[in-house]
Parts: sequence; structure tokens; C-alpha cells
Amino acid sequence: AAVVPGDVAEEGTAAGAVARALEWGGRLDAVVNNAGVGWRGPTHEMPVEAWRRLMDVNVTAVFLFTRAALPHMLAAGRGHIVNISSGAGRVGTVNIAAYCASKFALDGFSQAVGAEVRASGVKVTLIEPGEVHTTFSVRTAQADWGLQPADIARTVREVLATGPNVWPRQAFVTPLFRGS
Repeated sequence: AAVVPGDVAEEGTAAGAVARALEWGGRLDAVVNNAGVGWRGPTHEMPVEAWRRLMDVNVTAVFLFTRAALPHMLAAGRGHIVNISSGAGRVGTVNIAAYCASKFALDGFSQAVGAEVRASGVKVTLIEPGEVHTTFSVRTAQADWGLQPADIARTVREVLATGPNVWPRQAFVTPLFRGS
């Protein structure tokens, strides 16, 4: 595997990662945009810099990596971009307005780019998980229900394994809520 350190919200990081992947593997089959940050609290208390950083990581980074990868995928006539979003991109939720806004943005971006490149054989899929055991998801962090990061990784593998004529535009992944 190739590792390219850097800030995902910087154009040079995206270009460097794509160049390194091409150098390492000779082609670019897929890009999984999975970086994300959150901020919890009332909107009027959110510092402007926190807003900017959240949008840079959650939205701008997806644009930068997609923009860097697409020319290579379009030239090859194939490829798959998978954007990891959140169920918070479907429903506005109290005290995470900025996070919700960033995930709503990924929905529109993924739909539009998917429509742009569809005829070329390149796919764009948006995966919207429900609550995942992370430090940001307070409700599931101490519960015995919810999705595990491995569940999302498995979903990514399944999406990437679809045939060349199948375009999984969106995947909604929710926990079964087993437990107490």
C-alpha cells in the first residue's frame, strides 16, 4: 500500500496521492473519500474557523481528490469514486448543523459528478451510514448497537465489486439496533 501524508484539504495532497497511486499501481481503479470531522454544539457558538475546517475536510477534500482522479479514470474509461457521507446528510439534526450541511453537500456533489461521468464508464457512489461507533457519535460510542467501521469497509468493498454495467448511486447503511 502507498501512504501519502498530508492535509486532505490541500490541493497538493490530493495531486500527490493520485500521482503516488499511479506510480505504485500503474492505474487508478478507485478513490474512497472517507475523511471527515465534526463539531457539536449550537450553531451560534461555532467559531468561524471551525466551520471552515469542517467544510474543508468534509467537502473541499472530496472535490480535490475527485478532481485529481477523474482525468485518469476518464482516460481509462473506468474507475469508481466512493464518497462516504452520513445519515446526517439526509436529515438536519440539532447541534450538528455544520456537519449536516457538509454531508448534504456531498449528496448533491456525488449526484452531479456521477451524472457528468456516467457515460464514460466511471462511477460515483455515495455511502450514507447510520450511526457508527466513533468518537463523534456520542449515542453509539457507549452502546452495544450501531455500525462498526468494518461494516462500512465491507459496504465499500461490495460497492466496488459491482459489475461494469451496474451503478450503485447511493447506499444507505443502517444498524439493526439490536441490544438493550
